[in-house]
Amino acid sequence: MKRREFLAATAAAAVFRRGLLAQESEPELWQKLPRWRGFNLLEKFYRNERFRETDFQWIHDWGFDFVRLPMDYQQWTDAADPYKLLDEVLEHVDEAVELGRKHGVHVSLNLHNAPGYTVNRAVKHRSSLWHDEEPQRQFAFQWRQFAGRYRGIPAARLSFNLVNEPAHIEEDTYLGAVRGAVEAIRKEDPERLILSDGLNWGRDPMPGLKPWRVAQSTRGYEPGEISHYRASWVDGADRYPTPQWPVPGCRSGFGRLRAAPTSRSSLPRTPTSASRASRT
Repeated sequence: MKRREFLAATAAAAVFRRGLLAQESEPELWQKLPRWRGFNLLEKFYRNERFRETDFQWIHDWGFDFVRLPMDYQQWTDAADPYKLLDEVLEHVDEAVELGRKHGVHVSLNLHNAPGYTVNRAVKHRSSLWHDEEPQRQFAFQWRQFAGRYRGIPAARLSFNLVNEPAHIEEDTYLGAVRGAVEAIRKEDPERLILSDGLNWGRDPMPGLKPWRVAQSTRGYEPGEISHYRASWVDGADRYPTPQWPVPGCRSGFGRLRAAPTSRSSLPRTPTSASRASRT
């Protein structure tokens, strides 16, 4: 081999090797999430309304790129049969996913009220997502339907945030309860980005999720006097001092959490309208 050919071959090999190393070192989306910034949209938050394009438009126009949809599964679940879903309501979620694409906003679906669990203490469940098999089966069924429905939509555009703010349980209990849902999503759509809130109302990450390729979505609530200043669902928040920084004499936690106002039971019901909640 001539010297010039040898140098060219060596250079090509080096470029190829650097490419392989870059591929090997490039983290997957679940390992290093983008710095998304945005808002919760509440049209399916214990009520049943269509998502509004104007929200997606101003979110984009103001430089934000993320919406989370905290939803009540009862809105699209038949009252008599928890394995029968109301497609006319799920079409509202379809519209939100499409509005995200249209306006360049990532959409993250979340079950705020899931079979057997919600952080909202006003909703009473007859069984527990953390301890009972039937709500776990329903939970996996819900996410399996979403995974099949949105199969092929890029993970950069759509993610699944399993359940809002698990509390009063240990990590092993949580992992056992949501394993079926993660497996169901992976079976339908292996590349779907899955997010998990942390334990202790979202605050504490869970190392046990790493082998499942599930990203962590934790909360930075402390100091609570700032993050929950005058929050209607926290007892005493209306007496928090006007926020200052640094916060003088700040406590590390919150007052007692109030139940969000709702009169609905936890059993599946046909969709009904409820009073509008404030946007967060």
